[in-house]
Amino acid sequence: MYQRILVATDGSALSKKAVKHAISLAASTGASLVALKVVPRYPVSFFDGSATLSVETVSEAEKKWVTDAESQLDAVVKEAQSAGVKAKTAVVKSDLIAESIISAAKQLGLALAPIERFDATPGFGVSAQVAGRTVAVGADRFMAQLGLDVSSFLATAQRLG
Repeated sequence: MYQRILVATDGSALSKKAVKHAISLAASTGASLVALKVVPRYPVSFFDGSATLSVETVSEAEKKWVTDAESQLDAVVKEAQSAGVKAKTAVVKSDLIAESIISAAKQLGLALAPIERFDATPGFGVSAQVAGRTVAVGADRFMAQLGLDVSSFLATAQRLG
């Protein structure tokens, strides 16, 4: 079924949960895992929200972000290996997270499920028809709009912030 599974992580508690599920899926299907972290670039102008810093200071900050990302991804590889899953990592530097994930998947030769329909509702969430199934991701108010009851997730959502 699956040969390689890409999981993007930001190191958050929710992201760690996604990593665990990706590793479990890879283990159950015999797939390998690619763990990806997108790190931001440092804003370079006042209009991007930056403070005026030297080129060296900016470079050091970006290097630290990459080093931290590599450390997080190394932990994912160890977790995958302990489950018997082969894993490799990729760090991408960009402010465009979704585009970077898709680009990395294409560069790694990973098959992407075809998206037949995509709808974004700013401030609420997104929904899509993916490989014949409807997928929705977003805020609880978006799920309510779709007629979905997410009250069973309320305690977890509050705990995660």
